[in-house]
Amino acid sequence: MLKSLYKRSPQEIANDLEMILAADTREVQNEQEVYHAGIALRNGIVTFEDALSGALGIWKGCSSTLAFDEKPAKNLHGLA
Repeated sequence: MLKSLYKRSPQEIANDLEMILAADTREVQNEQEVYHAGIALRNGIVTFEDALSGALGIWKGCSSTLAFDEKPAKNLHGLA
């Protein structure tokens, strides 16, 4: 969704996320989960949205988070 909404490549979106996370003037909720989702996006594993959903599920103690797309379920810990 971010890719189509902002017309930016996954690498550009990952770079933008890193800049936001590195800024001293912003506080990001669940910063580690956002960071890991950005890495998954940069590495072409899954979309940012799917990676963040899985990371937040793990953070909340879920054994897995259901995904509608087969690719994330096979390629990212926390998604089923």
